[in-house]
Formats: sequence, structure tokens, C-alpha cells
Amino acid sequence: MTKKTLHIQRNFTENDWAATPDSVKKEYEKLEKIVARLTEKNEQLEQYIYKIEIQLNKNSSNSSKPPSSDSPYKKDETKKDKGEDKNNTDTKNGKAGAKKGHKGHRQKLMEPTNIVPVKTDECSCGCKKIINQKPFYTHQEIELPEIQMDITHFVLYKGTCTDCGRTVKASIPKQHQTGYGPRLCAFIGELAGMQGNSRSSVQMLCQDFLKFPISLGAIQKVIDRVSAAIVPHYQAIALAARQSVINGIDETIWKMHGKLMYMWAMVNSKIAFFKMHQ
Repeated sequence: MTKKTLHIQRNFTENDWAATPDSVKKEYEKLEKIVARLTEKNEQLEQYIYKIEIQLNKNSSNSSKPPSSDSPYKKDETKKDKGEDKNNTDTKNGKAGAKKGHKGHRQKLMEPTNIVPVKTDECSCGCKKIINQKPFYTHQEIELPEIQMDITHFVLYKGTCTDCGRTVKASIPKQHQTGYGPRLCAFIGELAGMQGNSRSSVQMLCQDFLKFPISLGAIQKVIDRVSAAIVPHYQAIALAARQSVINGIDETIWKMHGKLMYMWAMVNSKIAFFKMHQ
């Protein structure tokens, strides 16, 4: 590395310098050397700081670093600096959805539950006699049907034994003892689990949309039963993944209810196994 020589400009004439006492000249020249050293050191520090800032600003979005290397403490700050809001689809990068010039994709036609023929009865010329009409396009409308919950009352009977005279009471069938059917339990489990909705949000949906009351405690019991039901399947997936000869493994940071969690993924061509822990 070639050392640069710093030339400090003297803002006075040669005659002024010649008239300066030798003792003052020596002190001035000493100060010039000190300024030169400090200036050179300052340039070195600025270059060092610049390199450090580049390293600190690198993340998975602007380098080859994996997402798991991103700092969890900088993500929220970065979103704030960019003016992004997780609840706002409009960001500085543009609105969500297809961009201008993007080739559109028509929605896939599903099996219809109802077909409505739409025929024309008048031409733009004013003629009202249209012949040889045939289908040329199908417009699809998807609607949510009115949901009517299936409510089953299990009426339990009791009677008297003819041999001993005891009162005998019927029992609620085992598969119906919880009071909530399997499809409803799976739906609540999906809302609170995969979709991450709060218990109160699930309660509100059940009351306002499905039109049946349910307590927060009952919702939690449903979620616990769903969790217990999928444990054997989760364990089977874990076993199959660990027995694979080749797996891709990665770890990333995950925030759950404000707590910092870690999510591990073990993936191969057939199975993806995930495990979360603090």
C-alpha cells in the first residue's frame, strides 16, 4: 500500500514565511505534521466505517445470505423506515396485485351447481330476430351459500329394570360427547392454528357468521382436542423425515405473540417436517 503525502496549503506569502521567527516556524511545521497524520487517520477510519456499514446492512433480500441470518430486531425497524405497514397492501414498491403489462390468467372454471343461459334478443342495428345462437363464453360467479348449522339433540331416556327395579339411564354416544362435531372442530382448529386468529376472533365469527354461541373456554377445549388428534400424524411425519437418507435442514426466527421463537425445517423430496421452540 502506497502512503499518500498530504500537502497542506499555507495561506500566506513567502515573504511572510521568511519574516516569521525560526522558533515559530518549527512549531508551525510540527502542527502541520500532526494535521497530516490526523487527516490520514480520519480517511482510514471513514473507509473502515463504510465497509462495516455495508456488512451490517446486508440481509437475505440484498445478498446471498439466508433468511435465517437476518436479525429479528431489525425487521420491524426496516419496515418502519420504508413506511411499510403489515396491514397496508400499498407500499412504496407499488400496490398489491398484477402489475401493468402482466399477462392475465382467467379463473379456473369449477363444476357448476347452477347454469343460467343468457341469450341476446336484439342486434345493435335494431333487429330483434336473432338466429343460430350458441354459447361463446362462460362467466363464472362464486357465491357463499347460506349456512344453516346442523343441530342434533340427543334425548336421553331412563327406565326401570324389570329384574332388580333399578333406574337405568342411557349414556351420550362417545363420539358425540364433546358437543361439537368433527368438521366444526377442524374448522375452529384451522382458524386458531394455521390462520393464527385469536380465540376472541374465532368466538366472534361463530356468533356473527355461523349464528351459534360458544364460550372462550369451549373454543380452547376444541383447540386442545384438535391438537391432540394430530399428534400421531405429526410424530409419523417426524419419524419418516428422520429416517430419510438425505434431508435439507434450516432454522429461522419466528415471532409468536411477541415472543422470539425458532422454527426448524427438515425437508426432503417427500416430506416436510417443522419444529418450533424458544
